[in-house]
Amino acid sequence: MNESRILRDRIILLDWGHYKSLCDSPTVMTRWAIETTRRLVAQPAVREALDETLSALPVEKPADHTGNADTDCFHLEVPASLAQLVVTELGGSGDRRTRHLAIVWGEYLDAITR
Repeated sequence: MNESRILRDRIILLDWGHYKSLCDSPTVMTRWAIETTRRLVAQPAVREALDETLSALPVEKPADHTGNADTDCFHLEVPASLAQLVVTELGGSGDRRTRHLAIVWGEYLDAITR
């Protein structure tokens, strides 16, 4: 079965292919990435938006998923202006992971502003 259904604001995924496709979307981000961004970005409005994201239910994982809570995926609804702040703040500094987060946020920004 290769479909999903909405049940009380949760997306119930019925197969791995659909789950992977959804989690690879630029508008979906892992808990780890969201929490790391929250720690690294000083802007209170960004932190507030990320807290709101994390207060939502994550995308439902397939039954045989073995990842911990860091692998939870969330739909982002961060405004473009705040996403741009994240890209700017993370883009020019830090280690490889920080620069990678800047790229991920840039992809999110591109996806919501097309």
